[in-house]
Amino acid sequence: MLFRSIKVFLLIVSLMLPPALGAKVKVIQHPSLQDWTLSRKDLRDIFSLYDTYWSTGKQIRVVLLPWGSETHRRFVRNVLQRSPSRFKSVVQQRVSRGLSHGYIAAKTSVEAASIVSLTEGAIGYGEDYLIIQIDTASGDGHVQTVTITN
Repeated sequence: MLFRSIKVFLLIVSLMLPPALGAKVKVIQHPSLQDWTLSRKDLRDIFSLYDTYWSTGKQIRVVLLPWGSETHRRFVRNVLQRSPSRFKSVVQQRVSRGLSHGYIAAKTSVEAASIVSLTEGAIGYGEDYLIIQIDTASGDGHVQTVTITN
């Protein structure tokens, strides 16, 4: 009990700190999903809302952080290898034209992880150090990390 209280306390304190400069972004998904390894092309198609269903037939629920957040910019540049402004334009066009189911907006990495853990078929991203701490503090492994291949 004491150990769990200490972990929760450390999590709360770490959430009050600004993200580390150059912190890594981790892609996460709901634990019920089977695709643990995805290519960059797969991720681009998923997060750009071109792919709307998993291979199992479940609907893909994309969780995005705010367009202007540093974590979002790093994710789009480093993981998707796209321009943040172009990515935003593509996503907004697909939503406005009714070509996708849309996306779920999260304000923070913590909120994104929470949404992903509670939403079947969800995939998102967040600050690496926060995702690890959230999984550790909860103790139930409620998000699954995606391995990215080229």
